[in-house]
Order: sequence, then C-alpha cells, then structure tokens
Amino acid sequence: MSDSAIRAAMEVWVDQCRAFFGGMLSSPYLDGFYDGLSDESVLNNKRDEKAISSYELIAEDFLGRYPSDPAVRFAVLFPLREAGMTLSFSSFRPSPKMQAVFQRLIELCNPEGLTGLPELKFELHNTYLAGQWHRGDEILQRIAVIGAMGAAELSALRGQYMFLSVWGRRIEWELDQCLGDYPENHDCFWPNTVPNPAEVASEKGLQLSLLRSFARPELIEPGSVAHWILTAWATNPRSPTLINIWPQLDFSSPHIPPVERDDTGGSTSLRTYIQNLYRDFETIAQPKLDQASVERLQHAHINLSATATMSSGLGPVYRPILARVTRSRFIIPAGPSFVVCSAHFST
Repeated sequence: MSDSAIRAAMEVWVDQCRAFFGGMLSSPYLDGFYDGLSDESVLNNKRDEKAISSYELIAEDFLGRYPSDPAVRFAVLFPLREAGMTLSFSSFRPSPKMQAVFQRLIELCNPEGLTGLPELKFELHNTYLAGQWHRGDEILQRIAVIGAMGAAELSALRGQYMFLSVWGRRIEWELDQCLGDYPENHDCFWPNTVPNPAEVASEKGLQLSLLRSFARPELIEPGSVAHWILTAWATNPRSPTLINIWPQLDFSSPHIPPVERDDTGGSTSLRTYIQNLYRDFETIAQPKLDQASVERLQHAHINLSATATMSSGLGPVYRPILARVTRSRFIIPAGPSFVVCSAHFST
C-alpha cells in the first residue's frame, strides 16, 4: 500500500471517527468495543514494518495539522492499540516496531492544549496503555488546573490511577489466566462468569472490552464490572483448597466427626488436625516492587485516604483498594531485577 493510498485512507478514516464519536459526552477508549469501526483500510498489515514506518510519518502529519482534535488522536492510535493491550486475542502479538511507534505517538500529546475532561481521560488512559506514568501525572495536573473535577473525585481518580500503574497489568494477566482456564496460575479467585447486564455479553469483543474497563480512568460505579474486578482483586479472595477429604468423613453434620488420633503421645490438637485435614490455607506471597512503584503506591495511599475523608459516598467504594494499597506500599524494594517486572505485568 503506497503512502498516498495510506494518506487518502486516513482522511476517510478520520472523518469516520469524527462522525462516530460526534456529540459523545463520554470518553472513547482504545480498548473499547466499537461495532462498525474498522481500521483495516489504513493499516491492513500490522506485521509489515515498512508499512508501520510509513503510517507513523502520516500519523504525525495528521497530529500536526489537527493538534486539538481528539477524533484525530483516536484515529491515529486505534490501529496500533494492540501494542498497549496485554489482555487481547492470543493470536496477535505486536511487533517491537509497532510498540515503538505507539509509544512515540502517545508522547506527542500536549496536555496544555486539552480543555475538556473526555479528551483528558482519553489521554490519561493512553498513558496507562503505554506505561508512561510521568505523562499521566501531567494530565492529572491538567485536570486539576482547569477544574474539570471536584477535589474528592480528582483525588479518587489520582489514587486509582497510581494503584493501577503498579497492579493494573497484574490484574489483566490474572484475568487472562482465568479466561484461559488456568485457575492455579493466579492469586485471585475469579468466578466463571462476569457480571454483565448486556444482552450481547457472549460476543467476545464486548466481553473483553468489559473486562478491560477496570483500567479506564472513570470513577468506580458500584455494581459495575470495574467495581467487581477491582474489589475482588484488592480483597484477594482466593478460596482455600480442600485437601485429604476421606470418604468416611460426613460433612453434612455440623459436629466434628470422630477421627483417629495419629500421634502416639496424644498431644496433637484436634482443632488443628481438622483444619489441616479439611483446608489448605497456603498464603499468597507478595511480589517485591521497585522504588518507583513503591513511591506511586505511597501517592495512591495519600490520595485515596483523602478521598475517604472528603467524600462519604466515594470512601466506601474505594476502601478495598485503599486497604490493598496500605498493605502493598510497605513492600521492600527489590534489587536491579524485580519480581513484578515481566512481559505480562511490568511496572
């Protein structure tokens, strides 16, 4: 596909995005499910490095011509969105070239030129996908400067963002393990189904979009999928495992069934013996974090604590996350290599 063809296709694609999102009051996000939008005309081969290089130059030109148009930002980033998504279709893995271009285009955002909350949230989520936490902090400061949110709401959003900057990719990875039916590989117990009021929840694209929603910079709505996921992970409700259940033990009775003592001295506690017999309470080891992650968790703790003080409505919703942050922020930083930093969930 020639450069002129890509440029012509981009013009059409930008107009399509403008029409699709025209008049929307909420933020469109790159990890969303948008039936009717297709970017194949502008980048139909996402493994062709030469095509990606040509696309990068044309995308930069469009961003230079329309620096304040959020539809253009969405249009140029959407074809590259897989570079920022770990919870994605397993059949596609972005190339290093695609990831580098995605990072560069994210960095071209100028927070000082943004005046509306929807586009600020859009760019804030982009920094999460790119792992550019310093840029995210600049956008949060911009939201404060223009007064787009109240003090309690902004404090909650900042605390949520800092929490996700450390644990968001880990949560994505665990959800991915759950979808792949590997419950032994993750720390949190996830039910087999996700709460979903939509009638078309069985569509894979929409289901993945809903699962990703926890990482978007939106205040947590009680009862939402994002609320369920973040609360479940923050409280870490992995169920204890049943072990050594003998057929002769009757669990239908509330009384402890008679068992034969296995110690000759008679010193074994019956209560301890029964607990060990019935359940495996193996603890979940906390991964060590680097110093930058610990500092972001400290900022999350400050902001979420302030939210609980300022807002009786938001405080209870964010309490599980605040408790998890309180527990995590004292983890001792690791050395040059950290347990948390990996291909699946890097900080």
